[in-house]
Amino acid sequence: MKIIKIMLLLVLPVITLGQEFKFKAEIRLKNVNPTAVAYLVQNYRWTNAKIVDSAVAVNGRFTFAGVRDEPERLAIVLDHQGSHKLPVHQEADVRELFLEKGTIRLVGTDSLKTARIKGGSVNRDFQRYHLTVRKQVEAFQEPMRKMFEKADHDERSSTEFQHKLITWFDKTNAYNDSLTRLFIAANPASYVSWSLLQQVAHNDFDASHNVDSFKKLSGEVRAYPSAVQLAAYIQDQSAISVGNLAPDFTQPDTLGKLVSLADFRGKYVLLDFWASWCGPCRHENPNLVQAFHKYKNRNFTILAVSLDGASQREAWMNAIHTDGLPWTQVADLKGWKNEAAEQYKVKSIPSNFLIDPQGKIVARNLRGSALEQYLAKFLD
Repeated sequence: MKIIKIMLLLVLPVITLGQEFKFKAEIRLKNVNPTAVAYLVQNYRWTNAKIVDSAVAVNGRFTFAGVRDEPERLAIVLDHQGSHKLPVHQEADVRELFLEKGTIRLVGTDSLKTARIKGGSVNRDFQRYHLTVRKQVEAFQEPMRKMFEKADHDERSSTEFQHKLITWFDKTNAYNDSLTRLFIAANPASYVSWSLLQQVAHNDFDASHNVDSFKKLSGEVRAYPSAVQLAAYIQDQSAISVGNLAPDFTQPDTLGKLVSLADFRGKYVLLDFWASWCGPCRHENPNLVQAFHKYKNRNFTILAVSLDGASQREAWMNAIHTDGLPWTQVADLKGWKNEAAEQYKVKSIPSNFLIDPQGKIVARNLRGSALEQYLAKFLD
C-alpha cells in the first residue's frame, strides 16, 4: 500500500515537471585557440562514452542548445588543438555540469577546469557538492598520492604496494559514498541528490537503504521521468522486498537432484544468483567462501542459482571447482530466463537475498564485508 501511495503522489507533479524545457550552454574563454572544438559527452572516461554534440567557436563562444524533459549531467571536453578527436587522456580539459532550463554559462580565461559556472539551481547545488564533498575526498586521498609519487618503479610494482593502493582505493570510494549520502539526505529537494543517488547506488536499487533514500527525496524530484521509472521498478520489486516471505522454487543441482528453497527452512540462507561468465560474480565469490566457512556451523548456508545456459554447463561446473564453492548449486540452464531468477525479478548479477530461518527476506544484495556484518548481527 505504501508503494501505491508513492505512485499516486507522483502523478500530479509529473504533469508539470515532465514537460520539456529548452536549455543553452554557452562557453566563453578569452584566450582560446580559434580552431578549438568543444564536445558535449555522456559517460566521459567510461567505455560507453558518447559524444552528444560538438561546437566550434563563433565570436569567441561555444554554444550548445536543445530540449530535455529533465536535467542531464554531462561533461564538456575541450579539444584545444582543433584535432577533431575527443581528448580522453588524464590531462584533458574537462568540466561536468547539468543541462537545465535556461542558460548555463562557463566564463574563464583559457581552461574549462578553472572557468566559473553561472546557471540555475541545479548547477549551483552541483558546485556546492564539489566544494564540500569532492574537496574532502581529495584531501583524504592526498597521503596516498604523495606516497605514490615518492615510490620508485620497483616499489610501485611490488605486490605489497599494489595491495596498499587497492585498499586505499576501496577506502576512498567508501568515504566518498558516505559523504555523498549525507549530502543527499541534507538536500532531498535537489535534482543533484537524485543524480548522486543513482551514482552511489551503483544501479543496486534493490538494496533497502537505497530504496529508503529514494523515498526521502521530495515529491518534485521523484516526479521526473527517470525517477518515475524507478518508482515503477520498486513497485515491481515489492513482492520480494525485505520483510516478505521468500518465494519457494525447485531446480536441479549439479547431479540432477531436485532441490527446493524450502529444504533449507530453519537456517539462515543466502540465495545467490550468479553465472560462470559473470566477472563481478567471480570477484565476489572469495567473500562468499570466507563467510560460508566462518558461519557454516552456526546455522548458515548458501544456495546458489546459476544463470548459465544449456551450452555453458561445463563452464558452470568448472567455475564451481575453480572458485572452490562448497555449497549447494542449482540451475535450470535457461540463462537469463532461469525461472527462479524471473521469480525473484533478477535484472543483474551478482544478486542475492539473505533469508532467515522462518523464510523471511531480511536483506538484499550484500557485497564484500556487508554479508559478514549482517551474519554477525544474527549469528554471533
